[in-house]
Amino acid sequence: MPALSATELRNVIQQILTARENLLAHRSVPSILSSLDRTVQLWLDPSSPERREAEVVLPEETGLSPEMVRHTLPLIFQEYRAERLALLLRDELSDPQALDTFVSFPGGKKKAYGPKLITQVLAGNLPGAGLDGVIFAL
Repeated sequence: MPALSATELRNVIQQILTARENLLAHRSVPSILSSLDRTVQLWLDPSSPERREAEVVLPEETGLSPEMVRHTLPLIFQEYRAERLALLLRDELSDPQALDTFVSFPGGKKKAYGPKLITQVLAGNLPGAGLDGVIFAL
């Protein structure tokens, strides 16, 4: 991983915050779940270029056997299909629409807000480790 100077890091953070404001903050929950689902589908499809590249690169990067990587990738990514993520949101918020607008609940209305920036430090040698945090941050 390259070392960033303080200025470079500030620039990266500013680019992320700008992209969040211009793109992500205005997308609905169903739209984000749909995008995540399409991305997950690439990882579940053994013929996708992304999956094939991962199956070549990950054994060297992680020390896992190619067979283990091929076996593990679908197990990791099947948990992030849109239907499963929608259920997690429902469990967490009661109504996932609370991320998009005010929703009624006994005693009034509520809306969920997340932080503008979340930092993730991921393990470099475990495929899928930390993926929950990245996806849930979206």
